[in-house]
Amino acid sequence: MKEAFFIVGLFLLSVKGNAQTDQWRIGLDAGFNVGYLIDIASTSNLKPENFGLHAGLGIQYKLNHLFKLRTGLYYSELNNINEIYSIISFNNDIDTSLATTHFSYLKMPLTTRMSFGNQFRVNVVLGGYAAVLLNQYDRYEKSRFFLDEKINNMDFYKSFDFGLIGGMGLSYEIKKKYVVSIEQRYDLGIYDIAQEVPNQMQITFPRTYTAATLLGLWINIGKE
Repeated sequence: MKEAFFIVGLFLLSVKGNAQTDQWRIGLDAGFNVGYLIDIASTSNLKPENFGLHAGLGIQYKLNHLFKLRTGLYYSELNNINEIYSIISFNNDIDTSLATTHFSYLKMPLTTRMSFGNQFRVNVVLGGYAAVLLNQYDRYEKSRFFLDEKINNMDFYKSFDFGLIGGMGLSYEIKKKYVVSIEQRYDLGIYDIAQEVPNQMQITFPRTYTAATLLGLWINIGKE
């Protein structure tokens, strides 16, 4: 992870001295998301009630007045909430617990941005992303049967994820140097993240989904 940010930093230094005023832009996006797992077998019991962190560094290249390309590295959390009913065998009692399945990903998006306006702009975002799984755990709360602790189940999930990105936002340029922005971004996974278990039939096919609200501060790094 540190090596990836180091490579991005070297790249930014290499383009800084040769770019036009607003041809290259670097920035920070940070905010929160609501995420959950989409299971094509069943989605009725999924409750997207938990918030997660979504933040990272990006770089943008201006193709022309209308189109820009943007990429970067983003840390993204996903918290899937599921209410579980368990029958305790020794007395046939029903135990209700709130299960949180947590994922932490390092995402690398690649998006095309269409910008309409001049100093104040409306932005439309389309693209895709690749992601690496950094951490995963399950936690059961409000349960008499499960302990309230984190259980690591990373072995049950694949190390990578891929998906599509869509969104819209607003941005405002200050003194032709700085840009502040707000954006609503949707990441839809198209990859089954569950590991195949030998000698067992897979009955769920979970994919990831996050809806993120991001505030951004971007800086033009070209020469005047």
